[in-house]
Amino acid sequence: MKHIYLFIGAAIITYLLISLATLDLMWCVHDTPWIWIAVIPLFLFLYFLVFMCFHEEMGFREDRAMQQTLAVAKANKLIEKLQEQLPNMCQGLVDMSMAEIRDSLRAVNEEQARKVATLSTDIYNVLERRQKLLDLERKVKQHKGQPMLLTKRETASLLLVDYSTLRKWARKGFLVPTRITPHRELYRYSDVLKILEGKV
Repeated sequence: MKHIYLFIGAAIITYLLISLATLDLMWCVHDTPWIWIAVIPLFLFLYFLVFMCFHEEMGFREDRAMQQTLAVAKANKLIEKLQEQLPNMCQGLVDMSMAEIRDSLRAVNEEQARKVATLSTDIYNVLERRQKLLDLERKVKQHKGQPMLLTKRETASLLLVDYSTLRKWARKGFLVPTRITPHRELYRYSDVLKILEGKV
């Protein structure tokens, strides 16, 4: 609204300047003093326009000050409300964080214990397997070129598999045992060694 008044005021001032120039020309030409009487209402209207602009500006400032006051009051009320709720919120966050921390620590400890147990089992199996291989090498040297045969238990222990896996390998021809008796099968050490060395 203030911009409209300013635009109108600028238009009126432009009109007055043009009118004054015209009246001055008419005064010089016609020498008629009554023309100045017609200018008085224009000056009164200009005064009224300036007064309205000033009044509008004052009203705008009052409205803005009132809005700022209301905004400050709302902000203070919100701050008071948050201050009242802050202890409960912080307590809830602390409790939740402690519970999460306990769960995380428990999970980490369980995972570390599982890894240590798995690593210990793997190390034990590798050492046991290496010891059995050394024992078998000594036996092979004692046989002096004769084929070395292993039992099903020794073969499964060296390859770290169970008996069902040995039966599957036998059906597929991957590791075929040598039948000694109707109820006894032995495996060639050379065949087992090829699997261990990855040559099969």
